[in-house]
This record gives sequence, structure tokens and C-alpha cells, in this order.
Amino acid sequence: MWHASAAKGEKKLLRRMAFAALAGVGSSLLGEWEEWTGRAYHVRRRLRPEETAVTGPVLDIRGTSEAATRLAAVARWLPAGWTENPKTLPESDEP
Repeated sequence: MWHASAAKGEKKLLRRMAFAALAGVGSSLLGEWEEWTGRAYHVRRRLRPEETAVTGPVLDIRGTSEAATRLAAVARWLPAGWTENPKTLPESDEP
């Protein structure tokens, strides 16, 4: 899944920035989700089949040691007290 975020600005501008970051990648027809948190605008979009051919199959790593390792690598850039809220993420139809 492609994911772009833009923060610290007016909602309309942040939305345009997030969509501009995803220009030319993924397919909104296969699935696209928008989220406004009040501070940042997020856009998530499914990969096209030809992109998946390069990246390999989609894997949900939430709750795994790989996810913990990746989180630890970026934790210093997250706001104090940040926690992942899986309810804001789109459900996967992958097995």
C-alpha cells in the first residue's frame, strides 16, 4: 500500500499535497482511503498489479517483531505519547 501524509497547514492544502505525493503510483480503483486527523492528512492507496510484481505480495506485519523493529527505527521522530491506532487503518482483504 502506498501512503502519503502532509502536516502543519490548512486541510485543503494538506490534502492536495498528499495526493500530489502519490501522483503516478497505485490505483484508486483498487482501493484508496483518506484520513484527516486534525493535524495531518493521510492518503493510502493500493498498488497496481505491475507494482506488486516488483515489490512482492502484500504482508501485514502488524504485531510482529518486524513491525516492532521498524517502529523502533522511527520512534524518535514521532510525537511524544504516540501510539498506533489500528482502527484508523483500512482493513486488508489479503489472506
